[in-house]
Amino acid sequence: MGLLEVNQIKSKLQENYTGIIDLSDVKNVSPEEEEKYFLTRALAAYSINILYPAVEKQSVVNSIVDGSDDNGIDLIFYNEESNELCMVQSKFNSTGASEPNLGEIQKFTTGVKDLINFKFDKFNQKVNERKEEIISILDKSKLKFKIVLAYTASNLSKHARREFEDLLEELNDLRNVADLEIINQQRIHTLLISNGSSRVIDIDVNLTEWGRYEGDLEAFYGQINATQLVEWWESYGNSLYDYNLRKVLGNTKINEEMWETLETEPELFWYYNNGVTLVCKEVDKKRKFGSSRAFGEFECKGISIVNGAQTVGVIGKYGQASIENKERLEDVLLPFRIISIEREDEDGETYFDETFAADVTTKNNRQNQIENRDFIVLDPLQKKIENDLAMEGITYHLMRSESEDDLDDDTTNLKEATRALAFASDIDSTIVVRREIGNKIFSDINDPRYKKLFNPSVTSFYVWNCVNIQRLIDNSTEEVKKNVDDKEKAILTYGKEIISKFIFEKINKANIEKYKIQEKKELIEFDLNPEIEKALASIKEHVESYDKSISNIFKSPGDMKEIYKKILEEDQTTGTPVEAEGVFDISSVENLSRLERLQFSNFMKKIQHDPLAKEFFENWILNVYDSEKHSIGYRSNIHFYLNEDKKATDKFIFRIAYYTKLIISFEINIFDSKYTSVLYQNQDFLEWAKEKTDDKNRLVVDNEHDLKMLYEINKFVI
Repeated sequence: MGLLEVNQIKSKLQENYTGIIDLSDVKNVSPEEEEKYFLTRALAAYSINILYPAVEKQSVVNSIVDGSDDNGIDLIFYNEESNELCMVQSKFNSTGASEPNLGEIQKFTTGVKDLINFKFDKFNQKVNERKEEIISILDKSKLKFKIVLAYTASNLSKHARREFEDLLEELNDLRNVADLEIINQQRIHTLLISNGSSRVIDIDVNLTEWGRYEGDLEAFYGQINATQLVEWWESYGNSLYDYNLRKVLGNTKINEEMWETLETEPELFWYYNNGVTLVCKEVDKKRKFGSSRAFGEFECKGISIVNGAQTVGVIGKYGQASIENKERLEDVLLPFRIISIEREDEDGETYFDETFAADVTTKNNRQNQIENRDFIVLDPLQKKIENDLAMEGITYHLMRSESEDDLDDDTTNLKEATRALAFASDIDSTIVVRREIGNKIFSDINDPRYKKLFNPSVTSFYVWNCVNIQRLIDNSTEEVKKNVDDKEKAILTYGKEIISKFIFEKINKANIEKYKIQEKKELIEFDLNPEIEKALASIKEHVESYDKSISNIFKSPGDMKEIYKKILEEDQTTGTPVEAEGVFDISSVENLSRLERLQFSNFMKKIQHDPLAKEFFENWILNVYDSEKHSIGYRSNIHFYLNEDKKATDKFIFRIAYYTKLIISFEINIFDSKYTSVLYQNQDFLEWAKEKTDDKNRLVVDNEHDLKMLYEINKFVI
């Protein structure tokens, strides 16, 4: 693609946006320069209309902030339906040959971080006129960020991609809250030329181990490599799904699980995924490779993906996020079907059976999604809370429903109750509900983190009293927020859970009634606003000493605990908080990357019912593994390495494996490569290993004695 396509894009932008884009701030420039401003802004607006076709153009145009001192951001748009805050940088290049330069990308990524951290002094008047609106958006629960780069070239340098990768790594430190949309020339052009019509995309599909289904319509099946899906996503985006019932839904629980599998267990993706179904007007098996079923190339015209949209979207965004991700996808296969809707009528004339295409779409997408929290209804205690409160005229939304978020003076829900109980409990629970209430608290009703909040000692009336205390805290926090500076607003947005915990500590949960519903005036015996202001001042003083943004400080469990401890020490009216029984939480371990946390979490799921394995692994993470000195490889089991620029076989320490019991191996063979531990270079270890390991150079943990022997390894590693 090139100059012709760019000119077509230019004409469409002029047709769609002339007269509705504000250029009043563009003064004393040449007509050519004014046109450049127009096209940049129009392209930014069009990128949002690509992502959200149902949104009115004028609404998008009103979100343009391009101009001097825009800090790299050309448009800021909030989509209420998906709860996504979009930050856009657009680059219209008239030749279609020049990609955004690295400096522009760096300015954009810095601007994104500044906006999220309330640094409005770094932005122009257009942004500051929307300051209160943006602050209220950033305060929304479950808010997602969409980072959008729209440009009329086709390429993007690896250095620019690295900038986006670093930004996503920072924003997605503990959970996926941000994703990247790269909207290049081909993707823009495809949308423009379709002009509302469907089936304009033609692609080649490469399948391995393919077969042909002998039915009324021509159909093929096989396995596809995930890298092909990335190429399609980068070129066409949501246009791939013209006949699907849903576009990509964003960071849903299922999509996050797919992402985690790609990061931690790509070789298992095929087993976990149902695959992708594509319908097309025509399909032709190309003649090369002959009749071999090992590999086949299929020319597909007028395609639409009708099942597996979320799979394609997740894989596409994952591959887009970094060069390393694309390389990891080379190992990912998934099932794939091609169905042609070309038929012949009784006169032998060819036609396309769009009715059948619609049926394929509908019947492939009949599903009822089950979330972790749906299993909470199995806990008898939850039903008791629901029934007890109902007797008092209070509705407790336990099951998911359309009305579950309609809260009032006589209505609450599971999430609100869980947060309030966490603040009344301890700082560890407070940190968990701030970050991963669904994944951690609701994942298992037998999990200690859930039992800490919902157990027989927790009465229904206690739950309702805690909810009302938290509502009073929320109201006072909003009042305080109206009269503070931008940094303090950022603290009240990202650190509000610490303030809630602090207030509950001052109240003392022993003073919260268990067997009667308290009047609101009885719940808190002191003036809330001054206490919140005092806690805010203390937190502000402490965050000054951190070399981190405010949003990142409150992502760190260690930082949150340290700040909470300090504000308690400075407050003379709170007693010493009672420490709850410790529950190992991988997310609270400092200096681990997000990927390491995911990999360790996956391994911990395998060993969760083996106390010996759990004890060793937790000890290894806390006392042995050092991300500066060590690294890991993860493919179902963990390979422990020195963090050195050497071949894996030359820096191998040992493998931690679990099948039916924990096995530590100091020598293994994988794909004809022999891994021998570098510890054998230590004569003391050599003598120890001769005595302790079996004939396969392993330690197998069957009992406490084996575990004690295993701990002896630490002295050779640390």
